[in-house]
Amino acid sequence: MKKNLWLVFVLIVFVLIGVGCNKNVKEQTIKPSGDIIENKKSNNEELDVTNISGEEINYNTKERYNAFYKVINDYNENSKWPDGQTVYRLGTSYDEDQDAFAIIDIDGDNKDELIIRHSDATMAEMLLMIYDYNNSKDEIIEEYMGSPFSTFYKNGFIRRDVSHNQGKAFEFMWPHALEKYDEQKDTYVEFAYVDGWDKSFDEMFPDYIREGEKFPVEVDKDGNGGVYQLFEASGEEGKYLDDSEFEDWMNKNVGTLEEMTIPYLLFTNENIVSIKNK
Repeated sequence: MKKNLWLVFVLIVFVLIGVGCNKNVKEQTIKPSGDIIENKKSNNEELDVTNISGEEINYNTKERYNAFYKVINDYNENSKWPDGQTVYRLGTSYDEDQDAFAIIDIDGDNKDELIIRHSDATMAEMLLMIYDYNNSKDEIIEEYMGSPFSTFYKNGFIRRDVSHNQGKAFEFMWPHALEKYDEQKDTYVEFAYVDGWDKSFDEMFPDYIREGEKFPVEVDKDGNGGVYQLFEASGEEGKYLDDSEFEDWMNKNVGTLEEMTIPYLLFTNENIVSIKNK
C-alpha cells in the first residue's frame, strides 16, 4: 500500500514539473482552418496577426470605417473630437473649404488612418489629427496631433512648419520641425527642429538682436547671407550650418523626400456617408 502511494506521489511531481515547463512554450493560436498564427502586441496592444502561409490579415474592416464615420459625423454635426473636447470654429466666418478629412494609409502600416484637417480656427487652434482604429478593442487611437501646415513624405517623415516666422530666419527660410514615424510606437516622434538666421534681419531689426550676438559669418561659406540652425532630437545644442552642410545632413539622416498626395474630402453629406460604404 505504501509503495503504491509513493508511486502516485512521484507521478504527481512529474506532472507539476511538466506544467511549469510549459510556461516557456511560445504562445500560439490555432485557427479553424488549421493554420498556426503568432501573436505580437503593438503599441496599442492590438494583435498583429500573420498566418503560416504569410498572408496579410486585412485590418481595413467594416468596423474600422464605421468607427471613422462616427468620428467624422461627431466632428461635423456635434463639434466634438473623439476625446469629447469641443471643436472650436470661427463661427460667422466659417468656410467649409478650410476643413477636410481623408482616409488613407498615411504611415505605411497597411491600415487606413483617418486624417482631419481643422483650419477653420484661430492660428493657435488649427489642428491636423491622425486617428487609427484598434480592431481587437474596437476603439479609436489618437496617432498624431500636429498642424495643418504639415507635409507628409513617403519615407515616414513629416515637415511641420511653424505658424509664424517672426524670428531671425526672416526671409532666408521657414522654421519647421521634422518628425518621423516610429513603427514600434505606432506614432510620429520628434526628429529635429530647423531654424535659421538671415543676416539682413540684424540690419532691419537691430533692437531684436541680443547683446553679444553676431551673425556667424564664418559659417556662411557661400556668402548668401543665411545659415541654418539645427536642433537634433538627441538634445544636442543647436549648431549653425551653411547650405551645403545642411544639405549633406539632410541626405544622410532624412534621405529623399517624396511628398505624399492626401485625397482630402470636404465635409459634405455625400462624402461623409460614402465612408460607411467602403
